[in-house]
Amino acid sequence: HHLGGTSGLREARIQFDCYAPTRKQANELDEAILAALDMQRATLGGTYCNTVQAQDRISGTDPPIDASDQWRYIAIRDYLIFYIP
Repeated sequence: HHLGGTSGLREARIQFDCYAPTRKQANELDEAILAALDMQRATLGGTYCNTVQAQDRISGTDPPIDASDQWRYIAIRDYLIFYIP
């Protein structure tokens, strides 16, 4: 809202899950996405994206599957996208 009424600004959330064989690689993937998206503004298909805000990262692991001993490391981050349709 603003003094003239509603602004039409809407919010969407996108989650990126980065999987890799090492914690370092999972974090590097997350950092690459962060560098590309955080605080960006753009017009996509006629929709104005006012800003993209990164949220806190969550880290985790997936246990080995198929009798292997290879764990998968995960870096998860949400992004809030504020847009005007």
